[in-house]
Amino acid sequence: MTDLPTLFNRRAFLGTVGNSFGAVALSAMLNDLAKGRAINSPFFAPKAKRVIYLFQSGGPSHVDLFDAKPSIFKNHEKELPPEVRDGQRVTGMTAGQGKFPIVRPTVEATQCGDAGIWLSNLLPYTQKIANVPHPVNAH
Repeated sequence: MTDLPTLFNRRAFLGTVGNSFGAVALSAMLNDLAKGRAINSPFFAPKAKRVIYLFQSGGPSHVDLFDAKPSIFKNHEKELPPEVRDGQRVTGMTAGQGKFPIVRPTVEATQCGDAGIWLSNLLPYTQKIANVPHPVNAH
């Protein structure tokens, strides 16, 4: 498997896309203001004087956190079967990709709770509460 240039890694892509959505929204609002149209305002008078905007990109993959399935380990580095993709690319980042290998999680997982749910060792608290009923559903 060849390494892609740093420019095309998942984290850089998601960061760029996330910032782009904000720019598109701002552009549309400024365009409406320039044409004299009112921007949709809430049905109540806003009281906030300041806004804190948090954009937190990155984080572990769902494969690393929740998908420790035996078939993923068995088929590690094998080619993804064509019927899974059905001729479509998997993501926008895979348009030029020639191979589609199956990759196992990078972190060990542990079976948790009575049901034996596989959870990543990156989630120790979640592993401890895997069988605890949710307060809303508790009887």
